[in-house]
Amino acid sequence: DVRRFDETMPKEFRDEVKRRGVRYSRNFRLPDWESGDAFLDSLHLTWHDVFGTTDKAEAEEACRKMGVEPRWEKNGSLSVLYTTPGFVTHPRTGRDIWFNQIASQSPNPWAGVEGFMERIANFAHLYSEDAPPPYATTFGDGGVIATERLKPIYDLLDSLEIAFPWQRRDVMLLDNFYVFHGRNWFTGPRDVQVALLG
Repeated sequence: DVRRFDETMPKEFRDEVKRRGVRYSRNFRLPDWESGDAFLDSLHLTWHDVFGTTDKAEAEEACRKMGVEPRWEKNGSLSVLYTTPGFVTHPRTGRDIWFNQIASQSPNPWAGVEGFMERIANFAHLYSEDAPPPYATTFGDGGVIATERLKPIYDLLDSLEIAFPWQRRDVMLLDNFYVFHGRNWFTGPRDVQVALLG
């Protein structure tokens, strides 16, 4: 329940996010650069593959059409930047609510799908100001969000989690503003259909 999370999280950090906003950076590498980790490289895509072109102007135009800011890095890779307030006003209740992806888009030892964010954190020595990692999250003004400030968020998320086993033909309706949602580890085949309702 995002409302419980919002009310319980460290107030200083919450207020800072509200004041400064959140910026997401997604970096797309050059085709000839590899980390040496096949899994990481399969997710740190090349900008040629992502945009289907080797023309920088075409890639930049595609970014602008998506509403993201393109930035060419010194190593020739392309970062796309998207800045949000970090909070949103619920369209029905009018409540101002935490609404961002800091927990899922920040490389650190506690987050990520199938260990991807943890792996980025483990390979931090490969990246620099001139060669950004595939994912990064900062405050909206570009200021660094210190990794140690994230740990209480994950502890809180774990304490508020409600988990249950899916059954065949289950249907779940949730308010995307008021409910964080995801999945835990599982084995075997699974097919979940999703629809967004306005």
